[in-house]
Amino acid sequence: MKKLLLLLSLLLATNASAHSGDTGEHTHIFSQCETKEKIDILNQPPVPLKLNAPKYPRRAQERGVEGKVLVEYDVDVEGKVINPKVIWSEHEVFDSSALKTVSSWVFKPALENGKPILSKGLARKNLDEITRAGLLYLKASSLYRVEAPNEEIKSLLIESKQYYEEKIVQFEEENVSVKSVTSMKLQSFGGILLGQMYLDESNWAKAEEELSEAILASLDSGLKSQRFYQAYLQLGMATYYQQKWCLAAKSWEKAKILANEYQINFPEQLDEPFKYAQSKI
Repeated sequence: MKKLLLLLSLLLATNASAHSGDTGEHTHIFSQCETKEKIDILNQPPVPLKLNAPKYPRRAQERGVEGKVLVEYDVDVEGKVINPKVIWSEHEVFDSSALKTVSSWVFKPALENGKPILSKGLARKNLDEITRAGLLYLKASSLYRVEAPNEEIKSLLIESKQYYEEKIVQFEEENVSVKSVTSMKLQSFGGILLGQMYLDESNWAKAEEELSEAILASLDSGLKSQRFYQAYLQLGMATYYQQKWCLAAKSWEKAKILANEYQINFPEQLDEPFKYAQSKI
């Protein structure tokens, strides 16, 4: 609460020196604030085109054995997987199937300055990645409640993001990325917490990025929670400090609606910044 009050007081002081104009906004939460996104097409990470699921080994079926395998691999300039190796495994019976499956995957190669490059040290865990993501989020939440250092909490949340369940579904010539409802919930709640971490550090751009992704994931999944009141409140702060007046005003406007819905008092300290942001639209 002390941190929130400090942020609110800083917001009031910011009014006197703020510049006008929204520039570089990259979100589609509010259509009124939508601007054309800049996509760096010359520099891109590898993009999955074909990810076959591993076959369940017959020996494992006969024994009733389950397990997870973490495989590290590189993607060459042609998008082929090379140098796959098992980093750890719960049961060696799965190793061969995991390596064979990963070797069959196909990617659009990573780009650097428009040229395909080798991507090294990628990792993928077969079987139930979403479980690991959830455990990491719960651990981060527990540490947050006992006021552990921000860096420790952030590292867990960032690692959790790497395990969000994402499936590549092939429809004829197109590949569509589909996220499960569970992963979208993790992205929402994990993103809100991570956004809080960046807000505490006054890293406004990263706070905006994480909170925006969290809110968008909630809109996709239809998820409703009182936590999104705080998310919109914090998104307003993060965008206000970046002088993105439309996003700040619309975020606080949504926060007011949720405050009324959940019978929460909207902070009086934000009334003046809210009016100022509205005047700049």
